[in-house]
Amino acid sequence: MSRAEFNSSALYNALPPRERVARPGADRDGMRRAHDDETPGWPAELEGDFARPTTDEEAAEWAELCGPGEAPFMAALAPLTRRGRESLRAGIAELLDAHADAPFAAAEVERMLCAALPAVLVPLVSRTLVPELNAARTRGALDGADAGASFEGFFSRLRRPEHLLAIFREYPVLARQLVRQVERWAASGVEFLRRLCADREELRAAFDEGRDPGALAALSFRHGDRHRGGRPVVVATFGSGLKLVYKPKSLAVERHFQSLLHWLNARGASPRFRLLDVLDRGAHGWVEFVEAEGCESAAEVRRFYARQGGYLALLYVLEATDFRHENLTACGEHPMLTDLEALFHPRTPTHAAAPPDASAQEAVGQSVMRVGLLPVGFDAGANRPTLGGGDVNPADYVESLAEGFESMYRLLRTHRGELLAGDGPLARFDGDEVRVALRPTRSYGTLLRESFHPNLLRNALDRERCFDRLRAHVEHRPWLARVVAAERADLLENDIPLFTTRPDSRHLWTSRSGLVEDFFAESGRELVARRLRHLGEADLARQLRLIRDSLSTPAAPGEPAPSLSGRL
Repeated sequence: MSRAEFNSSALYNALPPRERVARPGADRDGMRRAHDDETPGWPAELEGDFARPTTDEEAAEWAELCGPGEAPFMAALAPLTRRGRESLRAGIAELLDAHADAPFAAAEVERMLCAALPAVLVPLVSRTLVPELNAARTRGALDGADAGASFEGFFSRLRRPEHLLAIFREYPVLARQLVRQVERWAASGVEFLRRLCADREELRAAFDEGRDPGALAALSFRHGDRHRGGRPVVVATFGSGLKLVYKPKSLAVERHFQSLLHWLNARGASPRFRLLDVLDRGAHGWVEFVEAEGCESAAEVRRFYARQGGYLALLYVLEATDFRHENLTACGEHPMLTDLEALFHPRTPTHAAAPPDASAQEAVGQSVMRVGLLPVGFDAGANRPTLGGGDVNPADYVESLAEGFESMYRLLRTHRGELLAGDGPLARFDGDEVRVALRPTRSYGTLLRESFHPNLLRNALDRERCFDRLRAHVEHRPWLARVVAAERADLLENDIPLFTTRPDSRHLWTSRSGLVEDFFAESGRELVARRLRHLGEADLARQLRLIRDSLSTPAAPGEPAPSLSGRL
C-alpha cells in the first residue's frame, strides 16, 4: 500500500472535524480530502512501522508481559508500539545519564511500564477486531476446525502487516487513536520516572522512617480513572518492601485532611483515627499504600465500624460525595480513605424544569446518603473488615456505626467555633484542588466504550456525534451547557472528563485549566460553614435514622448506595 493510498480519505476521515481544512472545490459536506503536505505525519510513520512484521521474539515478550487473552492483540500491534517504546527507551536513558543514583535499571523498568500498555490498547482495538474475526470466519477465510483454531489463525494473519493495515484503512479513526494512546503512554511513563528521580530524597525523608526504599521492584497501573493526557495512578513497590501510591495531581487536600484528623484526635476523637503519610509535590504527590488486613476479634470489628461512622459524620460536615467502596480499604480495625478528591463539593444549580424526582434527589443530597460511605451494597472485599478470614455482616454492627457517627457529630458541634475560625483547620483547605462530579463517571465510561463501536471508527465526525448525547440533559440542567465542550474535548482524547474547584471559590476549572467563572452560587467552604452552624439534635436524629434504615434494608450485592452525583 502506498503512502498516498493510506493518506487520502482514510487520513482525512481520521481527523476530527475541527482539524479538517475546507478548500475550494470541497465536496458536498464542505470538506476536501487532505493532501500529504497538509496533514500530520503519523500515517506515513504507521506505514513505516508496519514495514517489518511482528517477530517471534516480540510475540513471546508480549505473551510474558500480559495475560493470555491480551497477548494475541499485543503481538499483532507490536509494530505500532515500537515507536512509543523507542521514545520511552530514550527517555529512560536520558534520566540514567542525569541521575547516577536512579532507582531503576533500563531494561527492567521498561518492562514494568510496558506491562501497563495492554490495558490501554486492547479495550480500544478488541471491539473492532472481534467482529472482523467473525466476518473472516463467515467468509471462509480462516482455517481451523473450531473457534480456538480460527482465533489463532486470525491473529497469526494479523502479524503480517498487510492484513492489519487493511483494517486500519477501513477504520482510520481507530488507527489514529491507537497511535495517540501509545504516544501518551510513553510520555506519562517518562514523566513518572522523572518525578521519581527528582523526589528520591524527599521520599526517603517522608516515608518508612527515613530508610532508603531501594530500587523499584514492581509497578501497578490499574488503579483509578485516567485524566489529563492519560496519566495513570501508579502503585510503586520498592526493594525494601515499601509501597507508595503516586498520583499525578496535587495532594494538598489529602495532606490537609490528615492534619484535620490529627487535630480531631487531639480533641478526643474516639476511637482515634490512623493517619497516613503524604508527600505533596504540587502537580503530583505520593501517599502511603494501605494493605487490606483482617480483624482478629469482634471488638476490632466494632471499632472498625465506629471509625467508619466517625468518618461518615466528618464527611457529611465536609460536604463530601462519591465515596464508594473502592475509596475505602479495611486495614484491620481501621477503615482507611484512599481518595479524598471530592471534599467541599459545591451544589449544582437548580432549575424550574427539573425532573419530577428532583425534590427526592435533593433530600438525599442533603443527608448522609450523599457521602456514599455507608456500607450498603458493598461487596465483600478489601473495603469490608473480615474476622478470622471470614466475612462479617455490616448490619450486625449498625449500632457501632451509629455510635461512631454520633460521637464525631457531637465533637464537631462542640468545636465548630475553632473549625470555622479564620486560622482554623478548615481554612487550610482554601486553595486546594478538589474534584467536582457533574455527571457520574460510569456515564462517561459508557460513552467512551460506545465511541469505539466499529461503525463510528470510519470517520471522526461519526465518533464526535456519539458525544452529542452529552446535550440530552441540558434542558433540565442548563448549567451543563457551559461544560459540554470541555467534556467532549476530554472524551475525544479518551480521557474521563475532569472538573475541579477550590473550597473557597465559586469558579470551575476544566482539565485543561480553562476557567468557568461563577459556576456555583456558593463555594464549598460556605456550604460547610452552614452545615456546621446547623448541627443540632433534630438533624442528628434524622441522620441516625437514615443510617439505621439503610442498613436494615440493604441493597442487593453490587448495587450502589444512593448518591446525588450518581444522576446524569
